[in-house]
Amino acid sequence: MNRLFRYLMIPAMVLLLAACQNSTADSGSPNKEAAEEEKLSVNEVIQKTQEASQQAKGQTLQVEGKQDFNLEAEGQSQGITQSFDMNMELTKDPAAVHLTGTMKSAGETGEMEAYQVGDEFYQSMDGGTTWLKSEGADLNQFGGDQAQNPSKALQKLEELVSKFQGDKNDMFNMKETEDQYVITLNVDKDLKQVKDLYMKQLKGSAVPALKQAGLPVKEDEVKLNNIKQVVYIDKKSFEQEKVDQKTEIEIPLDDGTTSGMITAKQEMTITLKGEYKGTIEVPQEVKDNAQTAPSPEQ
Repeated sequence: MNRLFRYLMIPAMVLLLAACQNSTADSGSPNKEAAEEEKLSVNEVIQKTQEASQQAKGQTLQVEGKQDFNLEAEGQSQGITQSFDMNMELTKDPAAVHLTGTMKSAGETGEMEAYQVGDEFYQSMDGGTTWLKSEGADLNQFGGDQAQNPSKALQKLEELVSKFQGDKNDMFNMKETEDQYVITLNVDKDLKQVKDLYMKQLKGSAVPALKQAGLPVKEDEVKLNNIKQVVYIDKKSFEQEKVDQKTEIEIPLDDGTTSGMITAKQEMTITLKGEYKGTIEVPQEVKDNAQTAPSPEQ
């Protein structure tokens, strides 16, 4: 149990990055023309949001929330709870991420920073004093710019749900306020095709990074229990403004000696702050001083 417990500390940054990449769309440049006063379907709103997102090179985000990790092994259970407040920059060509902020756990606050460019992932959990490097998920290869423009993923999911359940389904719900379209997606049913779409994203982005960071993941048995997203879209510009997301994931582990299960529950609010026009590169000093993450066998 103690041997596996150290793995509870690994998923925090990896799952946080994966969730953000799979939950936000490019903010796009403002659409100066107001939307026509007409009733739009969910699919039409998603389509217009996708069109509005094409112009931006990148975006800046604020990410707040908490995540609970619970490990069960050998009849015992241990867990940790973390809260986080992060600022993030994303670019889509090339696909890259830079994240800075704080994470609190057990009454202690740590300064966090991470870069992911291509398949290289660098993270620091002590304010930049030490860096850990791992390789795995390549943002440029995983789904093209869909990894950085998930309005496309929303559209594909909407089409998928309609295909298997008809146009009327209770996974998507859209409400209107004076200024926003509010789209809710709730996937907690045993609809294999829908969960497979999210699992493809998760396995393409998070699982390789978890394994390279030393987590002995049984990849074929990772399970998404549920996901709920509430997306807030400006009615005039069709820019995505905010995402509230809840997920629950089961991550089976086996280090050759002991097997166990991590259940990860994550709640976050992602607020889009505007277009990011810079370039994200890993500083040479970080590359030179980073330690390579141990393999799961070590």
